[in-house]
Amino acid sequence: MSAIVPIFTAVSLVAYFSYKNTQQVIDKLADQLMSEVDNRVHQYLETYLATPHRLNLSNANAVALGQLNLLELKEVERFLYWQSLNYPYLPDIMFANERGDFRIADYIKGKRSIWAADYPNIDKINQYAIDSTGQRIHWQQTLPMPDGDIRKRPWYQLAKRTQAARWSTIFTLGDDTDLTINASLPIYEPKTKRLRGVFGVHIYLSRINQFLQQIQVAQSGVVFIIEPNGLLVASSTKELPYLKTNHNTFKRLSAIDSKYPTIQVASRSIISTFKSFSQINRHEHLKFTQSGKQYFLHISPFKDQYGLNWLVVTVIPESDFSEQAYKIYTRHIIILSGIVLLGAIGLATVTARASTRSLLRLNTLIKNLAKNNFELVKTISNITEVKELTESFNQMAQQLQQSYETMRSLNQELADKEAYVTNLLEMLPIGVALHDQNGTVTYLNQVAKQLLKIESIPLATREELSNVYNVYQVGTNELYPPENIPALRALEGETVLLENLEIHLPHAEIIILEVNATPVFNQQGEIISSIVAFQDITLRQQAEQLLSRYNRELEAEVQQRTLALEKEIQERQKTEAALRESETRFREAFATAAVGMAIVSLEGKFIQVNASLCEMFGYEEMALLKLSVEEVTYPEDLELDLELVRQIIIGKIAHYHLEKRYIHRNGHLIWGLLSVALIRNPDQQPLYVIAQVQNITAQKEAEAALLEANRELEHLIRIDPLTQVPNRRYFDEYFQQEWQRGIREEQPLSLILLDVDYFKRYNDYYGHPAGDRCLAAVAQAVKQSLKRPADQVARYGGEEFAVILPHTALEGGMIMAKQIQDSLQQFSLPHKRSPISNCVTVSLGISCIIPSSFMSSERLIIQADQALYQAKQQGRNRYAIY
Repeated sequence: MSAIVPIFTAVSLVAYFSYKNTQQVIDKLADQLMSEVDNRVHQYLETYLATPHRLNLSNANAVALGQLNLLELKEVERFLYWQSLNYPYLPDIMFANERGDFRIADYIKGKRSIWAADYPNIDKINQYAIDSTGQRIHWQQTLPMPDGDIRKRPWYQLAKRTQAARWSTIFTLGDDTDLTINASLPIYEPKTKRLRGVFGVHIYLSRINQFLQQIQVAQSGVVFIIEPNGLLVASSTKELPYLKTNHNTFKRLSAIDSKYPTIQVASRSIISTFKSFSQINRHEHLKFTQSGKQYFLHISPFKDQYGLNWLVVTVIPESDFSEQAYKIYTRHIIILSGIVLLGAIGLATVTARASTRSLLRLNTLIKNLAKNNFELVKTISNITEVKELTESFNQMAQQLQQSYETMRSLNQELADKEAYVTNLLEMLPIGVALHDQNGTVTYLNQVAKQLLKIESIPLATREELSNVYNVYQVGTNELYPPENIPALRALEGETVLLENLEIHLPHAEIIILEVNATPVFNQQGEIISSIVAFQDITLRQQAEQLLSRYNRELEAEVQQRTLALEKEIQERQKTEAALRESETRFREAFATAAVGMAIVSLEGKFIQVNASLCEMFGYEEMALLKLSVEEVTYPEDLELDLELVRQIIIGKIAHYHLEKRYIHRNGHLIWGLLSVALIRNPDQQPLYVIAQVQNITAQKEAEAALLEANRELEHLIRIDPLTQVPNRRYFDEYFQQEWQRGIREEQPLSLILLDVDYFKRYNDYYGHPAGDRCLAAVAQAVKQSLKRPADQVARYGGEEFAVILPHTALEGGMIMAKQIQDSLQQFSLPHKRSPISNCVTVSLGISCIIPSSFMSSERLIIQADQALYQAKQQGRNRYAIY
């Protein structure tokens, strides 16, 4: 009986320690697996989410260095296109300015295009197909701009409000089935700090889903990411983090409402423990039970400097690790304990020592198992129960070794990830350095080595960094103080961004660096290293110095211009004083002027009139101010006056003078000499018209009388008073006029000279008064024969007359001569002293010629006179031709 108690005690201890050690191994494996998964998720998020902000910063640097002109939107458009080629997994790279202009380089579903909105049509956005160089090919469609103005979009407003690089809230883009987040960066004028615009990059969250689904989290474990409000961002399940409603709109999915039980129970457990997701600010490890099942849960915050705040949650059921191990353990312990207890009575004495040694050996191996020593147990006893226990132990060890191998595989995957990160750092276009906790440089990428002109990493303590790497304060020959070196400040917990250090290289070369140093934390929140990114900004500093010098010169020029402006203001004040004095004199002259004066609106209404104008028109001042210029103007003169006013308003003429008629209040007409000028404001906009009217009615009446007298005098000068036909003076003028016209038109001109036959005898017999009446009758007979307005008869002298026939050939002249004879015969003027007829007759000479500049007009007259002489020689009362 004394042996039974030790055996029973030994078996119980073996069972207890086996259970405890197995539980410790499972807990440790679960923690390691969840930590590795969490690290992989954090590394992926840091890499994937850093790209949009690096791209925005690169674009901002291109603007600062003058490589990109934001005023040239075509240039911006093509720049964004080339950027999109380098980042094919970014769907939209964009820029919007304060005027509302907007450009997007778009890459969705394998197709590239450009979206553009231009002021003033900023409420619409146009899509264009593009070629391989980013040039527009043709228009595709026009859509309404969301919110009616790109400047009202949340990502633009956020960048403008915070004046810094920021993440937007998560949103859906149009009807695309994906969640999107935008990285934005505002751009400011260096001197005025005026906002020029905002760069933005859209990034899809579905790629995070795809990454999480590739992670093997035990057999049924789940990784998911949520916001502090509990809404899902991504998960390793096939479940989408949003719901699509019947109205074709999107609704974000809460983790508590997930259809996956693991996500749902984990979320409820977190709420139960912490009351709210937003209360979690550090890494947390939980173990909870739901529906009889135990779960391991790991929570870690993911935050960045741009305002992102997510929680990464890893959940693994304990059964994934321990189910089989516990089954084997329980079965074998029960069997072993039963056998030991039943056989203890008979075999206690024989087997006590052997069993004790075997169990102690087995206990030692179990403890080694907790130290990851998976040595299998060989046969350590011939006792059947001990053999069974040994086999159970070996089965459990094999399963734990398999779990350990899984963990080692994860470690290898982590190493591969580290290699990937190293390659990524090598691909960066900026220098990157890593410092350990002691400040020693442990890594430099190739760009860093090229900038520093070194091939390997020199050894240097914290105090030796400035001296070994030739780090100096900008513009001095003083080494950079070790305590201010960015990497060492980052090891103290600071995030450092500065531009005040330079590197002195061989051959007297100096480069100025922009340095960004950030601390690196482990899972416990402890600083384990620092990472430093730096780039050569020598050219940018030189550009800024040039800009600063230009600004100083500009300030001097502005100051000089200000002094000149002050002088100009003083002169303008003097001018204004003189103008006021001139205006006073004008008002006095306006009121007392002897001529009528008025100020008239552009619509023709009287604004101000003087006493002389009122007296001229017969109106009281108030009565005249109620009228318009049109109402006092004679209708026939109105159209010309209005046209001249229109020309003066549009600037075609500066002023005009016009004689026009006005209607007096009593109804009679008044003639006025109108002088008009236009008054403009300082911006050269028309204000009103100033008019001066001089009463010239008496003058116009005198002119009319004089004109009538002149007409009478002209008549007396040109018309023969006896015969009432044109005289010799008019004949000479008209003949020369038609001669010149004949030259121009190359048309014939005929001339008839006619003489009253035996007129002296007529005078002697009938007397001179009768002779005068005879000549008048002959003139009328000739005049009645002429049918065309251009044909003209004139008294050539004494009893001789001349007939001018333009555009008439010789035959026409002969016909006209016959008609004159017939017309005179109808008058039947008696002539008792004529030897050839009882009535008055005439002899006619006809000549015709086509005028030429090479001959004299006298030739035609001489020829007609010779023909007249022939007619007289041939017996009179006839015509002859030359």
